[in-house]
Amino acid sequence: AHFKCTVLLLPSGTNKVTRGSGVMSGVSLSGSKKTAGASLVSHRTGGTTLTGISEHSAVEKTLDDVLLDDEETVTPEQMLANHHRIANGKLVVRKVASPTIDDDVCNPHQTYEWRGIMSILFLAYQITDAGSYVPAAISGSPDELDEDAATDALGRWGTINHYYNLVRLCVSAFLFLTGYGHASYFYATGDTGLSRVLRVLFRINAGAAFLCLTLGNRYIFYNAAPLHSYFFLGVYATFRLRRELNYTKFGLRLKMLACAAGVFLLWDVDLGLFRTLHSPFFGGGPGGATGAPHGPMWEWYYRSHLHHWASFVGMVYALNRPVTSLCARKLEALNNAVQWTSKGAVAFALLSALGVWSLGPFRMSKFAYNGAHPYFGFIPLLCYLYLRNLTPRLRSRSVGLFKAVGFYSLELYLLHHHVFLAGDAQAVMVLLPGYPKVNVALATCLLLFLARCLKTLTAVLTSMLLPRNDDGKCLRTAVILSGTVGAYYGVAVALRSMGMVTMGTLATVTVISGVLVYQTVIDVTWMEYRATYLQPPQRKNPPSSRGNKKSVSLASASAMGGADADSAVAKISPPLIGTLAVFLLGLTWRAAALSGAATASSPLPPLCSDLVNDGSWTQVSPCSEYHRGRTRREYGTGSYHDCMDSPPVWGWRNVDAPPSMGCRFRYRSAEELQRKLRRRKAVFVGDTAVRNLFHAACRAVGDTESGGYDAAVPLHSDITKTFGDTVLEYKWAPLAVDAAGKLREYRPSSSSSAASSSAKGGASSSAAGSAASSTKKIPDLIVAGGGAWDRLHVWATDEDQESHKAAVTKLASELNRLGGGDTGVSTAWFVPTAVNTRALNSEEKRTQMSEEGMEEMRRVYAELGVEDAATFVLDGPAFTRERADESYDGVHYPPDVYDAGAQILANAMDWLMPDDDIAARAEEEAFRPPRPGGMGNPFLGTMMLCFAFVGLLFFDGYFGFSYLASLFVRGPVMGIGGGGG
Repeated sequence: AHFKCTVLLLPSGTNKVTRGSGVMSGVSLSGSKKTAGASLVSHRTGGTTLTGISEHSAVEKTLDDVLLDDEETVTPEQMLANHHRIANGKLVVRKVASPTIDDDVCNPHQTYEWRGIMSILFLAYQITDAGSYVPAAISGSPDELDEDAATDALGRWGTINHYYNLVRLCVSAFLFLTGYGHASYFYATGDTGLSRVLRVLFRINAGAAFLCLTLGNRYIFYNAAPLHSYFFLGVYATFRLRRELNYTKFGLRLKMLACAAGVFLLWDVDLGLFRTLHSPFFGGGPGGATGAPHGPMWEWYYRSHLHHWASFVGMVYALNRPVTSLCARKLEALNNAVQWTSKGAVAFALLSALGVWSLGPFRMSKFAYNGAHPYFGFIPLLCYLYLRNLTPRLRSRSVGLFKAVGFYSLELYLLHHHVFLAGDAQAVMVLLPGYPKVNVALATCLLLFLARCLKTLTAVLTSMLLPRNDDGKCLRTAVILSGTVGAYYGVAVALRSMGMVTMGTLATVTVISGVLVYQTVIDVTWMEYRATYLQPPQRKNPPSSRGNKKSVSLASASAMGGADADSAVAKISPPLIGTLAVFLLGLTWRAAALSGAATASSPLPPLCSDLVNDGSWTQVSPCSEYHRGRTRREYGTGSYHDCMDSPPVWGWRNVDAPPSMGCRFRYRSAEELQRKLRRRKAVFVGDTAVRNLFHAACRAVGDTESGGYDAAVPLHSDITKTFGDTVLEYKWAPLAVDAAGKLREYRPSSSSSAASSSAKGGASSSAAGSAASSTKKIPDLIVAGGGAWDRLHVWATDEDQESHKAAVTKLASELNRLGGGDTGVSTAWFVPTAVNTRALNSEEKRTQMSEEGMEEMRRVYAELGVEDAATFVLDGPAFTRERADESYDGVHYPPDVYDAGAQILANAMDWLMPDDDIAARAEEEAFRPPRPGGMGNPFLGTMMLCFAFVGLLFFDGYFGFSYLASLFVRGPVMGIGGGGG
C-alpha cells in the first residue's frame, strides 16, 4: 500500500499529467455516483483521464476561501486524487457514499455559518463593552505577575473575564479558516500565480486601506487586515516554494513541518528573529496612539503571537481533509453499533481535552490567558469541528441567518469601528438618544447595509483591476495604485505645508482627481471592452464568406461608431454626477459638524465652562432580566417580583446649548482619565469637603477603595497617591489663610519666602515653605476650596471677619499668581456644598454653619475675587442641593455625590489641562516600547511541534484523536490505522 488508508493499489501503466505546478500520476476514481446537481467531468491530457465532481450550479460556492470567493470547484475526490500520487498504479476507492458539496466535512455552508456566529458574538462583545466586565474575583496577586503587569493586575489584567477569552478564541477561529481555505485552494488547484496573491491581498486590504487613508488611522488599528494578510502570505510561501514537491507523498508535509519550525523559532523562542524581520514594517512609533498604545512593533507582536499557531492548524486540517472525509464516510457505512462506538470514543477524547481547557487556560486571568491561548486555543476549535461534522445530517444542514452574516464578516469587522461604534471604537454610536434598544437595531441595520455595499464594491474592483490569470495586468494595476496613492500623499503634504487645508480646497482637489481617475479608467479599459463586448456574434451557418464578412464589418463599424460618437451629455454626465455627490457629501459633513456630531469624543472647548455645572440627579431603574439573572447566578440572591429603587445618578441637562458649541458632557472612564493625567500632577487644597472630592478623583482614576473608612489614618493629614506616572495630592488647609499658605508653596520662584501663618492650623514657616517650593514639581492643576471652617471658627466677631476677608484676598492673589504668571497652572475653586441645617449636630453649628450662613460665605469669596481668579469654578451646591437630605452630619455626603463632582471636574479638564504638543513630543522621544519576544514559551511551542508532527505524518486532521476509532474497528476500514484492532 502507498500508505495505510482505505484504498487498494493495483499495478498499471505509468501515465503522468501535469496540473498546476506539480506532476500527478494518472489515476481514476471509481465508485463515485452521479448525484443531483453534480455531474462527472473528465479532464483529459494526453492519454490520461481524471474524473471528479463538478460544480453544482453557477451560484454555488464550492470552496470557502474565507476572504476571497472563488468560482473554482474543489471536491474531496480531487483533493484525494492529488494526495495519493502513484508512480506505477491505479487508485480504486471502495464503495462508500460519495460526498457532495452540501454534506462533506467542513463544507462551505458550515464555514460561512461559523464565521457568522463568531461575527455576531464579536459585535455583541463590542456593543456591551464586555471586555471591561469583571464577573469573578481577582485571580492571584500582582506580586505573582511580572513587573510591567503588576500595576495593572488589580485593573484590566488581573481579573478573569470569560468574554475576553471567548473573543480571543473567535479570532483564532477566523485565522484557522484563513489557513484552511487558502491551503485547500492552493492544494487543489495548484494556482500559485501572482494574480492570485494580488487578488487576495486586495480583497483583504482594500477596505482597511480606504479607512486608513480617509480617517488617518494606523493600519494596525484594523488588526484583522494585517493578520489575515500575513498568515495568507505564510500559506502562499509554503505552497509556492519548491512547489514540485506539493504532489509527492511526503514533500508537502515536510515543507509544512519546516513551516512549523519557522513558527516556533519566530514566536516561541526569543532569538530576536521577530524584531529583525518586522522592524522595517513596524519599527518606530510612539505609544499611546489609537490601535497601538505601546507602539506598532509591540502591538503587532502581541496580536500575531496570540494566534500564531491558528493558521497552521487550519493548513494541517485542509491537507488531511480528504482522509478525514473518507474516514467519516467509511465509518458511516458500518453498522450503527460500531459506528457510534468509534465516533463516541473520538468525541469523548476531544470533549475531555475541552474540559481540561475550560478548567485550565479558560479560567486564567487576561494576562495569563494571553500567554496560554496560542498553545491551547486549537482544542475547542477541533472539538467544534468534529461535533459539527459528526453525522451526515449535521453536515448537510446550516442556519441561513448565520451564513448570511458570515458572508460579510470581514466588512463587518472593518466598519463596526465607525458605524456600530464611534470615536474609533471608544464609544457606542448613538442615533436616537434615550432609546438604547432601538439605537442598537438601527445601527445593526446600517452596519449590515454598508457591509454589503463594501463587499460588492470590493468584488467589482477586484474583478475590474485584477483579472484572473493575468499576472502582467495585475502587476501593472498594483504599480498604478501605489503611484496614485503616493501622488495623493504628495498633494496632501503640499497643501498642508502651504496652509491650504480647507473644505473648499479639499472639494476642488477631490473633483479634479476624480475626473482624472475616471477618464484614465475609461481610456485604459475602452479597447478591451470594445474587443470583448462590441464584436457581433458569429453565425453558425453563414450564407457565404463574402456576405458574412460584409455583415461583420458593418456591425462592427456601427457598434464602434456608435460608441465613439457618444453625445456630449453622455460624456460629461459621470463627472457631473461625481461632482454633485462630492458637493452633497460636503454639505452633509458641514451640517453634521455644526450640529456637534464631530465633537462626540473631541475635547470640550472652554465655552462649556458655563454649562458643565448644570445638571441634575435622576433615577435609573436597574430592574432588568439581565441584572436579576446575573446576580442570581453569581451571588445566589433570591427572586424579586418588585423592582427596588436604585440610587440616583448625575446627568447634565444642557439642552438649551446650541449643538455647534460641542458641549457633550459624559462620564469619563478610568482608562480615559489615566490617559488624560499621564505625566501630570494635580493638587487638592482645602477642608474635608475638598478631601472627599480628592478621594472621588482617585476613585475615578481607578482606586475604587479610596475614601474608605480607616481609623489608622490621621483624619487631618496630607495624602499623596501615585498612579503610574500620575500624582494626586491632598493638602489639609481648613481655613482661607491655610489655603493661601499652601498655594504659596507652589510659586515658581524658590527664593521667595513664605510668610508664616498666625491662625489655627496655620501653614508652615517661611523657610520650610521656601525649601518645599524649591524641590516640589509645579502641579498642572490645583483645586482649592473652603469656607465651612471659616464660617465656624473665624466669623463670630468683627475682628474675625476682617481678618478672614484679608486672608481671602490673599487667597485670590495667590490664585491669580499661579494662573496668570509663567507657571501655566490651571486652578479650580470648589464652592462649598449645600448644608443640611437640620442634620448639624450642635447648636453652634446650626447657628454659624446653616445654609443661610454658608450662602453668605459663598458671596464673600465671590465678591473678594476668588472665583474670578480661578480658571474654573466647581459649583458644589449644583450637585449637592438635590441630595441635601442625605447629608448625615449636615456637611458631608455619600461617596457617589462626590463622584458626580469628580466627573464634572474630569469634563472640565479638557480645557483646564489641554493636550500639550511639546509634552507629546517629549513623550514620543522618551517612549520605550516593550520588547517583543517576552510572551513566547519554548516548552509549549515544543508541544505544538509534536502535535504538528502527529497531524502531518499520521495523516490525521484531528492530530491523533481519530486513531481512537481504530480500537473498535477491525480490518482495513478506517481511513487511518489500516487494520486497526
